[in-house]
Amino acid sequence: MNFFSPNSIKKELKKHNLRPQKKFGQNFLIDRNIADIIINTLNIKKSDVIVEIGSGLGALTHLIATKAKNIIAVETDTKLLDISKNLLSAYNNIEFINKDILKTSFNIHGNYKAVGNIPYYITTPVILFLLDIIPRPKLFALMIQKEVAQRLTAKSGSKVYGSLSIFVQYRCRVEIVKYIKKTAFYPKPDVDSALVKFTFLEKSPVKLKNEKLFFDIIRAGFMYRRKMLINAISRYADLGINREELKEVFEHLAIPLNIRAEKLSMSELADLSNHIKQQK
Repeated sequence: MNFFSPNSIKKELKKHNLRPQKKFGQNFLIDRNIADIIINTLNIKKSDVIVEIGSGLGALTHLIATKAKNIIAVETDTKLLDISKNLLSAYNNIEFINKDILKTSFNIHGNYKAVGNIPYYITTPVILFLLDIIPRPKLFALMIQKEVAQRLTAKSGSKVYGSLSIFVQYRCRVEIVKYIKKTAFYPKPDVDSALVKFTFLEKSPVKLKNEKLFFDIIRAGFMYRRKMLINAISRYADLGINREELKEVFEHLAIPLNIRAEKLSMSELADLSNHIKQQK
């Protein structure tokens, strides 16, 4: 089968009386050049184990299987998984798992990498899952909605900079590798995508006296992003510090009292968090 031919995909699905399921976000990659970029982004070694999220018919799966030690193909659609098992039966280094990725655990020893074309409606849950799963991957590369990719990589001052930007960048180096047109998929999705690479940081980019406090401040600040940060923190973050004490901290750090959260960098928010911690 030609995994990157729309006609070949249609024919294979028709043979099994199937159609792409929108509820599963089934948009099959049909651009071989993009597939090669994904493979290069993973920088696969012969000793690597790769977890593929949403393996579909196996377009990426078979390319990875030729380069990696093992690939764990996770697919929630039972019928698609059965087809891919048959199509890829010549490979002996593929483990197929018919399960929701968010309910899957891996018994992997040593480093591994993850990759996937993620349905838009579960993009954030999948990213948070990969950030917290034990053992965690060395890196992961995901095809996600273009707008979400821009949020993840945004810096302070940007309209799309928010709590998710900081949460992910606190843990990973996040890079947009390639923007991908909707025409690279069959059926064509409603929006363009981006290939994003996440590499876990060995050292946190900021020093924190209290990580929970830091993220409580960020959640409050961005949940009510139209409010001045000092008001959002004093009203909506249960920090045990009143507005007058907060005002002293802001003035000590030369932070304008009318500033909103989106104007402060991760480093500036970390300084704010650390000084609030001193006041408690």
